[in-house]
Amino acid sequence: MLSSTGRTEDSGRSHARTEADHLKQEALRGPQVRPARAAADLKGEIQNKLDSKSELGDTESLRLQMAMERLSKLMTALSNILKTLSDTADGIVQNLK
Repeated sequence: MLSSTGRTEDSGRSHARTEADHLKQEALRGPQVRPARAAADLKGEIQNKLDSKSELGDTESLRLQMAMERLSKLMTALSNILKTLSDTADGIVQNLK
């Protein structure tokens, strides 16, 4: 059957159906992300992860520094004890002579 535009009604429906299918597929694909935007998002995500690792590294570095300070104090204390023992032993020996 011919419509007033000279096309059959079936071809008009077919065109409308094709356009509807196209719109439906476009809606299913979702918004398209520009490659530059995707790269910027990825770069930001990687930078955030690196910052997180850096913060963990800073924390570990601080803990190591604190442990080294405790070890240094312990070594100084042991050295002082050994010096005192040596001086005491030398004093005893001097008294025996």
